[in-house]
Amino acid sequence: MDSGTRGAGEKSNGRLPSVAVSGSGAAVPAIRLYSPTARPASTSDGSLASACAPAADRVLTSATAEGDAREPSVTSHRSTGRPSLGMMQPYFFPYLGYFGLIHATDRWVVFDTPQYIRRGWVNRNRVLASGASPWKYARVPVARCPPSTPIREVQIDGRQAWQDDLFNNLDAYRLRRAPHYAETIEFLKVTLSLQTEQLSELLIHCLRCCCEYLKLPLDCHVFSRMQLSLPSISDPGDWAFETAKAVGASSYINPPGGQSLFNPEKFREANIRLQFLTAELPAYHQGRQEFIPGLSIIDALMWNEVSAVRDMVADYTLKAA
Repeated sequence: MDSGTRGAGEKSNGRLPSVAVSGSGAAVPAIRLYSPTARPASTSDGSLASACAPAADRVLTSATAEGDAREPSVTSHRSTGRPSLGMMQPYFFPYLGYFGLIHATDRWVVFDTPQYIRRGWVNRNRVLASGASPWKYARVPVARCPPSTPIREVQIDGRQAWQDDLFNNLDAYRLRRAPHYAETIEFLKVTLSLQTEQLSELLIHCLRCCCEYLKLPLDCHVFSRMQLSLPSISDPGDWAFETAKAVGASSYINPPGGQSLFNPEKFREANIRLQFLTAELPAYHQGRQEFIPGLSIIDALMWNEVSAVRDMVADYTLKAA
């Protein structure tokens, strides 16, 4: 997708291209074909081969078999031109706007090196509740770690049966008779059957599985594996700027909440278009009178057809800095 086709303040058209399975020419079929137990593999262009794709269509390298987690250096340009770039920390089944950023960009960087923040969004997100509170957290418990621990080094607390707790927390959707409860639970069970102790590996896997389920194209790179030679970073906004320069991006797209982090003039001088994406987050039926926006994408999948969720993801406005 050429990000230059939508100008400042112009809305997305709300439609996604179909995704074909390599070698078959057919659209990605039902969730039963997913194989979540394999680790994502690095491909020749630095992206991650999907762990959710059918086994016959997955690219597994010898480096992966030997446990090498590094990615090759990212090429500066794609054959179709300079890519648009999005870059965010990994979150546990994030809200629709996160996937809107992926829809708006050609290349996605999972920023896994920042410090893990307790009680943030990295290992938990909000879902509907059936009690007095309208919502509650679905989460992955993490092992104790020093406050300075980067996200990529955080481990899952395997002493807790957290998958059982998570599905118990989602029982509110069964009680409220969410129309897509059964297929969403099946999707989650398959996705969360990945065997790993690393939180970031689970989060990246869940992101890829969600994008495949939505048929949302994802060219995904993990920051800690990209082998980029960046200068010393002094300002938080420079991580995105220097990464965009390093991969030869034509534009960088961020949520409006981080607008104060960036120096637009610096992007202009580097011929990188800085844009901010505002997700529309349309209301939908949630089995209750008052709509609660910004819940995990799990909520949207419980109440809506996948095609409708896909259109919600693509409903946003891009504005130039």
